Amino acid sequence: MRATLVVVLSVMLMAGLCGTVVAGNIDSPGLPSAGSGMYTLQNLYDYIVSGTALEAKTSFQEPSAAPGSTMRTTKEIGDAIATPFAQCASTTAANVESGKKFFSTVSGSWGLQTGTKAALLTYKARTVAECISAGGEVFTDPGGSGTLCKFQASSCPGGWSQEEHWQQYAQAEWGGDYCGYHKSTGPTTFSNVASYCYGRTGGYQGYGCDPSYWNEWASGAIWKGQLYGPYDCSGSGTISIGCR
Repeated sequence: MRATLVVVLSVMLMAGLCGTVVAGNIDSPGLPSAGSGMYTLQNLYDYIVSGTALEAKTSFQEPSAAPGSTMRTTKEIGDAIATPFAQCASTTAANVESGKKFFSTVSGSWGLQTGTKAALLTYKARTVAECISAGGEVFTDPGGSGTLCKFQASSCPGGWSQEEHWQQYAQAEWGGDYCGYHKSTGPTTFSNVASYCYGRTGGYQGYGCDPSYWNEWASGAIWKGQLYGPYDCSGSGTISIGCR
């Protein structure tokens, strides 16, 4: 009787085990040609450390060598992330220019964030908002020096002053005296170039044209006076001007 019971229990146990084995799906999840579709640990590490592009293998490849000590561990990858992140822990939205995206590692605001700091003109501490509010437009120096506020006017608005020599004139030269000397000059493209004008100081009446003097009509005669200039005449005949 005891022997019979042992045999019965053994058969039941084997049947249960066999049921467990065949119940799961033993088919391959994909063809070998599909690859793993995953990044290697080394690829992840290189991306974090040096920006190497992530690349998932899309076709089956035999390993070129047995796994060795060069494989990165999860600790190495974690340290590679934590080290630079720790240096960014003090950066907040108030530190980053408005509209610019950055990754915050500050507790409570972890992840992709947008800056809120007012954008400054790099020439002086005026904001982009102040420039636009005053009726100007932000101009970027093609020479790479930065940005300034450009106004379509002959002078800067109240409270603003000209930034270096940034200006533009309708024509390259203008004015001059009766004899055709001492014409004022300025740039016809908006650029950081000084303009020059001439004028006269005290003198006397006389006739004839002398390029070393200022000559103009005065009371029916030619006024021949001492020459003054050239001097920077920014604003005279200006059609646009850069301000701060």
